[in-house]
Amino acid sequence: MTTMERLVDVFVRVFEDEVPADAIRPESRLIDDLGLNSIGMLYMAMELENEFGIRFSNEDFAGLTTVGDVVARVEKKG
Repeated sequence: MTTMERLVDVFVRVFEDEVPADAIRPESRLIDDLGLNSIGMLYMAMELENEFGIRFSNEDFAGLTTVGDVVARVEKKG
């Protein structure tokens, strides 16, 4: 399973009915397209840490605007 596929699984699990799987594409913007707020971003970061066995600092998550950005950061950290 690719990083993107695993990331979609995390999004769907965390946000259930709020974010449909078909809306989660590399170019999808976390806030504008998927509707995440700061609490949602924090919760997503914690779930990604669990899923991928990595740790994010505040700086790691700063500046991430798209799903593709998150995939790249996860792959860099992993």
